[in-house]
Amino acid sequence: MIGCGSYLVRVQERGGANPRVVPVVSGRWERVVDSTSSAEVIASAACCDLLADVDPFSHELVILRSVSGTSHRVVWLGPIEEVAFDEDPETAQIRITANDLTQWWRLRFVHADYDRTIETGSGPSRLIDQVVDLNSDALAPDASPGLVVLDTTPGSTLAGERKILAAENRETNGPISELARDSIDFAAHSTAANPRAVLVGEPQINHNAGLVTTLHSSHFARAPRVRRMRPVTRVVVSGAGGGAAGDEVVGIATASAAMLARFGLIEARYDEPRIEDATSAQQAAEYRLSLLGPTAAGRAPTRVEDGILAPSAPGDLDDYYAGARFDIALSGDCISFGGRSVLTRLQCAFDGASEALTAAFTPAAFVEAS
Repeated sequence: MIGCGSYLVRVQERGGANPRVVPVVSGRWERVVDSTSSAEVIASAACCDLLADVDPFSHELVILRSVSGTSHRVVWLGPIEEVAFDEDPETAQIRITANDLTQWWRLRFVHADYDRTIETGSGPSRLIDQVVDLNSDALAPDASPGLVVLDTTPGSTLAGERKILAAENRETNGPISELARDSIDFAAHSTAANPRAVLVGEPQINHNAGLVTTLHSSHFARAPRVRRMRPVTRVVVSGAGGGAAGDEVVGIATASAAMLARFGLIEARYDEPRIEDATSAQQAAEYRLSLLGPTAAGRAPTRVEDGILAPSAPGDLDDYYAGARFDIALSGDCISFGGRSVLTRLQCAFDGASEALTAAFTPAAFVEAS
């Protein structure tokens, strides 16, 4: 069972040196797919001396969790963004906000040329290898954040042509986010096993991983909201080039004839000028259709959100990482939902007496069946 956690908060120098425990009144943290997660803790104003020398990015915030007296384990880690001291007698407190380690991708430029085009470069390369190279490039001038990328789908061959030049002075997060929009997923891990790792997978994180557990209605202290949404049945991804004569690099993915008959033709276009070849554009179109189109069961795409997990929910919280796979089996008076799903967001709010773990899921059946 995930249990009910108690928390320990530390502040440490970038990379992990000289940790110190900070007594906090309350806090929050999250895990998300394809984005940078955030965290925040509130400390008493009595901790001023303890935090007087703490500076953003010089220091990191570490949040650890314990269940029933077990050893505290890391659940979140990242560079501090801001330390705010409020000395008003009515609201006196210290607020520390932070983002996970992928925030460094927003603060580091691409320092070398990466030309994977057939015309002028080395040709297509594996998309996950491109993320690994970009992360290594970002850390090359200063490796102190210690950020590492873990390939969760080794042996996969999804590849493409892209060109990134140092002279463009682009943030590393830009091309990595483009890859995440088109064909892969990433998430900061932030667990005790490897708190500085970012998981990357194609088309999704740990696509071939086993099931964590099955979650039933009884495993939620507050029932989740089930949202049935408009599907897309034809996706067009336009890549580099184009103009008056139309798209030069284009990928088109269309739902089955049965789904077109059921939902009608619902089209969506996405412009991705960094995609240099038709194969990559096609992969991107198929990936987007898998996320936005009808499910393998022929239903509209469905999201399961805002459910608060009960302490009796099975599994270990380390297994509830963004991108992990669950079977969801919900039954209710209004709607029932079942199927293999991906944990896309886990949010936690805690204080000295309680915690609330709120989860959001996206069905994964279409991708896993493809």
